[in-house]
Amino acid sequence: MGRRTEKEVAWHKEWAAKNKERIRAYRKGWNEKNKSLIKSKTLLKRYGITIEVFNELIASQNGACALCDKVFDLNNPKLIHIDHCHDTGKIRGALCSVCNTTKVGSNTIETAKKLLDYLTKNR
Repeated sequence: MGRRTEKEVAWHKEWAAKNKERIRAYRKGWNEKNKSLIKSKTLLKRYGITIEVFNELIASQNGACALCDKVFDLNNPKLIHIDHCHDTGKIRGALCSVCNTTKVGSNTIETAKKLLDYLTKNR
């Protein structure tokens, strides 16, 4: 099957414009049914790792954030962030949303020291 003709492209654009809700509902359902596939493809594309490597990383951290030790909700992997060096691409660990955005966990001396140790050993 080759490229679509201009007529086919025009028909599809018109159909899509008239069926936005139908398309949105289909995509939502597909995404819900294929969460693990989406996660696998995202990990591979962004970080070059498989879902198995991701799961091993989480297990090596006892299912918790590398900085604040908050236990991850494994039913919601979107809240688990892969921390990596932006210069080398090396993966340092998995972080919760708070630590990923603030890099200081609960803003205590203890978590700041832990952050320093973490970044020093994972250059």
